[in-house]
Amino acid sequence: IYTLSLHDALPISATAAPAADATGPLVGASPAFRAIWSQLRRVALTDTPVLLCGETGTGKDTLARALHGHGARAAGPFVAVPCAALRPDPADALARHVESAAAGTLYLDDIDALPPLLQAELVHAIDRGPGPRLVAASRHDLLQGTGSERLTPALLHRLGVFPVYVPPLRERRDDLLLLMRHFLEVHLARQGKRVPGFTERATAAL
Repeated sequence: IYTLSLHDALPISATAAPAADATGPLVGASPAFRAIWSQLRRVALTDTPVLLCGETGTGKDTLARALHGHGARAAGPFVAVPCAALRPDPADALARHVESAAAGTLYLDDIDALPPLLQAELVHAIDRGPGPRLVAASRHDLLQGTGSERLTPALLHRLGVFPVYVPPLRERRDDLLLLMRHFLEVHLARQGKRVPGFTERATAAL
């Protein structure tokens, strides 16, 4: 497994390209993984809003944290907000989240679940600036129309500046063996055990 900065070019021979942070490395070598890596490198040191679209479980949270950890605001906080849990009432914490992330990154998970009133509040916060670097995520392809009706055009316009499609593992099969090896090593280290690896039968099944 190679350990690289997000700003380093990914060598053709690399079998993995971790971007170390609290969530662990990014692991992959497939063309789809390389495409994501290349896109994130382009905006890592900017404040450009990033919109991550992909199915549940594709690693959007990990990518958001890696982007923050290798960006210009890495010394600031990473504030993750589950938008589905927010409610449009005076006691809502959206404004406090925006304020607390001002020097860092505000990660808006399931952005299309944000209530319309809070979407308007977020648009106003963005327009006031300066504020946090925004990274939003959705399980829908918002820019292709799927689920876009749940976002106001004003908010979609501001968040969709730099969209990144995060493919499911079935579209990055070349990464499967790398991920198997990585998670095996992680769990063996945690449990203090040693095993030689996966059997051919287990590998074929996965």
